[in-house]
Parts: sequence; structure tokens; C-alpha cells
Amino acid sequence: MVKTNSRKIIESSDKSLIKIRFTDLPISQPTKNGLYKAKFIKMTEVQRATIPHSISGRDMVCCARTGSGKTLCYLIPVVECLYKKRWSMMDGLGALILVPTRELGM
Repeated sequence: MVKTNSRKIIESSDKSLIKIRFTDLPISQPTKNGLYKAKFIKMTEVQRATIPHSISGRDMVCCARTGSGKTLCYLIPVVECLYKKRWSMMDGLGALILVPTRELGM
């Protein structure tokens, strides 16, 4: 284990042991605050694998089990894109997200 800048970084060949926080992402402070308020602190394996790529503008396809955190994999990049473009209600529809169930939509 290596300690740098008061953060612990685990060196391991097992990537599931490595804990990366949402605050480490290059996202806006309002998004970081919202994630913190919703108690999303550490990213899951699927989030670590996809969010950095989608934030940089790459397309992605994500397959993972239920409850793995896939929803944030596409919501964070959408919110960040709209925030960076300073999207407002006056601009009209900014994103349309289709979900298969009402529970996922909530």
C-alpha cells in the first residue's frame, strides 16, 4: 500500500480492490457535490472502466450485472456535457434517456 497526498492507493493486480473516488474524475464541482450528497463516494468496477472514456467523448457499450452501477455510467457524462455547454430550459430538450422500467426512471 502506498500513501500519497493523504490518500491511500492500493497496489494490486486485482483491479476490483483499487478504490477510485468520484472526486478523482475530471468533472464539475456541482456534479461532485451531487454525487457526494447522494452518498456516491467510491466508483464500482464498471464505473471505473467506463466513465473516464465517456466523459472524454468516446462512445461506449456497457454490460454488467444488475446493481453494478451502470446507470451512473451514462448519467454522469450526460449531465457533464449539458453543464459544460451551459444548457438551459430555453435551449429545449438536452437529453432523452429511455429506461425499461419505472423504477430505473426514478
